[in-house]
Amino acid sequence: MKWRMRMIAGLLLSCAVVPPAFSVESKRSIAVQDRLGGAVSALDVEQELDADLSVFLGDIAAPNEPPYLDLRYRLAVEGVRSDGLRWGGRLELGAVRHDGGRGVGGPASCADACGPQGLATGLYARPGFGGAEPRAGLHRAEVYARHPYAELRAGVTDTAATLERPAPPRSLRLSRADGPLADPFDLNLADTGLSLTAPALGVSVQTRRLAGFRAAASYTGDADPCGLDHCRPGAGLAPDVGAVWSAAVSFDRRRAASGVRWAAYAGAEAGVIDGPTHGVYAEPWVGGLALVREEGPVTLSARWLSSNDGLDPGRYDAAAISAAYEAGDWLYSLEAAQGEASAFGASSVAIFFGASRFVGRNGLAGAGVQIVRQDSRSAFTVEKAALVLEAGLRF
Repeated sequence: MKWRMRMIAGLLLSCAVVPPAFSVESKRSIAVQDRLGGAVSALDVEQELDADLSVFLGDIAAPNEPPYLDLRYRLAVEGVRSDGLRWGGRLELGAVRHDGGRGVGGPASCADACGPQGLATGLYARPGFGGAEPRAGLHRAEVYARHPYAELRAGVTDTAATLERPAPPRSLRLSRADGPLADPFDLNLADTGLSLTAPALGVSVQTRRLAGFRAAASYTGDADPCGLDHCRPGAGLAPDVGAVWSAAVSFDRRRAASGVRWAAYAGAEAGVIDGPTHGVYAEPWVGGLALVREEGPVTLSARWLSSNDGLDPGRYDAAAISAAYEAGDWLYSLEAAQGEASAFGASSVAIFFGASRFVGRNGLAGAGVQIVRQDSRSAFTVEKAALVLEAGLRF
């Protein structure tokens, strides 16, 4: 990780003296003196630990073969001044081993087995790239101040589009049709949650929700091509992306009469290339839409994303629909996604069905079936299926 990330993490941890580890369920408050206004604040400290393991049974052919592992530790510290101003920080550390960290699957096929790398998708057609290596480090380290009408964040943080994008309920955390973290086939191209950067040093402002609406804007000086969730292999062979501007607006409101909750989202990101484009790359951009409807135990969602993938010419499009049903301790989900990368002459369709349930106080267990089909311009089609087993712990 970059030295700046470690510096921000140190600044965040210096905001408060944290007591020994405890469960997120045992939220603690500490009385502190607010030097800004001289008022005594209640400092709330929360910690959370997640661990997920995923195993596939089927025709697996990936550089990083299962099992896949994802570990996350989160720390949140918040103080409240007597005048209502909230301030604090958030820290997230992690260690991951999953092949889907490239962005959207493995190497796309092209007739002459050559070409650049997508700056948004991480797709490539060059031979010799392996899967994303197992990695560990800082995922997020931000400080914030929340006024009654807006929240300002600074540090290693998300873009505005990532902040506002709604996450649909899924039965399994690592396995899915849209935005695979664990893709054992190297075939799935669909990801409607792509960003031009992993969490990186930047600033953002987010309004409070008024009449269901909220807006956000952010700036990231230097994009990070390799984070815990997304990592482009061989990123040094592609130009760096800087000056990433992002803006988004969202709507989230539940109707009191019917109990139906509607959520909608629109967001975009644009960056500039640091260095020569070699006549192949273009200033990258990403834009997306989402719509979610929730009524009782049923949630339906539709998502779409488009990008030039930082290539000239280049076009990437992804779309996904999903349905989730919650019954007691069980959660069932069905998801279908389609992705197409014109620069690489490849497209894919993925379907995933899964079910999971709570086990005891902290455990989660689930299973699913994943089917992926990829078509390429070299006139061949590959279709594979696998059974997915996943287990998780939440503390």
